[in-house]
Amino acid sequence: MVAEKHLGLVPASFLTGASCLLPGRSCDAVAELTPAERLVAAQVAQGLSNKEISSALGRAEATVKHQLSSTMRKLGVQSRCQLIVRLLT
Repeated sequence: MVAEKHLGLVPASFLTGASCLLPGRSCDAVAELTPAERLVAAQVAQGLSNKEISSALGRAEATVKHQLSSTMRKLGVQSRCQLIVRLLT
C-alpha cells in the first residue's frame, strides 16, 4: 500500500479517520475527510511539497492541490502550518 511506504511516523488510525496525528487524541474533523484527503494531509504533516506528494502518490500535482484545498476548507484553516496544528490538537 502506498500509504505504508511513504508515511513513516503517521499512525494508521489517522488514515482511517479514527484519530489525529498524535496518539490518543481524537479529531472529529478528520472523520469528514476522504481517505485521499487524509493521505495528502499526512504527507503535508511530513513536510512534503505538493510536487513531492504528487510524485510519491502517483497523482497529478493539480489533484494534490485540489485535495489539499478541500482538506483545508473542511478543517477551517488557511495555511499548511495551521493544517498541521489542527491535526495535532
